[in-house]
Amino acid sequence: MSQISFTVYDKPEPQGSMKIVPTRVGHRLTSDNVKLKLYRHTITQIARMEMAKANLTEPMAGKHVPVEVWLEFTFVRPPSVSKRRVWPTVKPDIDKLERAVFDALKGVVFADDGQPVLVHKKKCYGPVEQIHISARIVTEAG
Repeated sequence: MSQISFTVYDKPEPQGSMKIVPTRVGHRLTSDNVKLKLYRHTITQIARMEMAKANLTEPMAGKHVPVEVWLEFTFVRPPSVSKRRVWPTVKPDIDKLERAVFDALKGVVFADDGQPVLVHKKKCYGPVEQIHISARIVTEAG
């Protein structure tokens, strides 16, 4: 069974809305989060290194192969936030965090970002900002 698990030590960034930017030859779509491009690039590079360590030279799952993914987004609790607030119940939205990671993993860990069929995701507080990512191919037995 193919499986990979790794941690990216970076602040989790959401993939927010897209905006239209005029160019000399028309228009192009770009993200409204200026940090997103570097963030996704970092995840992609670390995923490539981890895939190489696991001797996986291509995405572990070809098109139409179901994948199960675990995502844990850890944020440092701001000093202004009460210790009674156990969970980061504020922005960024967990679905936007997930979208950014899936786009970064597409073509590296799995062939297409439509392949994840089981997703376990969590936002939490911790001592270091990071994203822990695990993925495996789903077998018939689950």
